[in-house]
Amino acid sequence: GKALDVSDDAKKKEDRFLWAEILTAANYDIVVCDEAHKIKNTSANRTRATLHLHNIDWLFLTATPILNRPRELYSYLRLLRPGQYTSEDNFCNQYVFMDGSVRNVERLRKSLSTIMIRRKREDVQKELPKIERIYDWHELSFDARERYEVALEGIYQQLAEFDLSSESIKITGLLAQITRLKQIVAQDKVDRIADLALELSESFEGSSLKLGEGKVVIFSGFKAVARGIGRRLGHEAVVFDGDTKQEDRQRYVDQFQSDPKIKFLVATGYVAGEGLDMTKAGYLIFSDFGWTPSYHQQCEGRIYGRLNECHGAVSYYVVGVDTVEEWIQEILARKLKIIEQIVEGNDSPDAGKSIGYELIKKMKTEMRSRKK
Repeated sequence: GKALDVSDDAKKKEDRFLWAEILTAANYDIVVCDEAHKIKNTSANRTRATLHLHNIDWLFLTATPILNRPRELYSYLRLLRPGQYTSEDNFCNQYVFMDGSVRNVERLRKSLSTIMIRRKREDVQKELPKIERIYDWHELSFDARERYEVALEGIYQQLAEFDLSSESIKITGLLAQITRLKQIVAQDKVDRIADLALELSESFEGSSLKLGEGKVVIFSGFKAVARGIGRRLGHEAVVFDGDTKQEDRQRYVDQFQSDPKIKFLVATGYVAGEGLDMTKAGYLIFSDFGWTPSYHQQCEGRIYGRLNECHGAVSYYVVGVDTVEEWIQEILARKLKIIEQIVEGNDSPDAGKSIGYELIKKMKTEMRSRKK
């Protein structure tokens, strides 16, 4: 929703969100908020508008109540328990350490238990086929390794003056450079990913596994990489990314689902990772890694465990050897514990820290070891 400034007094400006006012005026008994994790960022207009809705009973639906950090729970709790959580600062003072990790876990868990019902796939699908996750290792080409090392050295030079103990860590610039490292690795894997996809598709004919129709979905975080893989796969593939119109995305998915000649779907994960069913696929390939565990879970959810067409799946994670991807993979594995820690009841003291923070910390440690 768009925010409208309705005050002439600069000191008393107040945002108005018309759709929020309409919902409030309609006096509904209950409002259902699907994909509720999208209101995690309290500075986003969508969240600010939602927080403007008063005197309404809520039902939040999401498969990923926490994408990365415990503070993302605040928006839900503010609306469900307005008297208990009066501000984000109040919530963070109770449950979040300065570095972003979780404090008072048992108290938070107890609070959540009174308002949250969690159902896993296996709770509603008693004979849920398994998903197999396979890590495939890629050695960088000589040219890619040279470009990677030059970019990495630039990051290390900046890290030399980076203060991890600062309370106001500015990591945006560093993360942009790290993203460049990821892109170098992902671009070098284009041929490897395309070859793997072709191999999986061809091997399905002789396989005894029940994996949909054996089609292959490939996700990348980079448009150029997705398009490059799509070109390699040719007329048997459909490709879309953030530049593709919404109606065209659905058309490509429908074509993938219904046309036996289309064996591959290649897309950027942040565009195709939610709300689209790709159940004819039995294989999923990640050409690179996202910044949160939920990114991968949501992408896998496009092909696996759907109630309308339940079958097993094989998910491939292609990792660049001796690159930042190895570190990201390790951190993501630990990050999966954040939901277990807060929701399931298992403890992990560093689960709430941002992946960016942990990655930069690890790179700084690596930089020191190189100097020795």
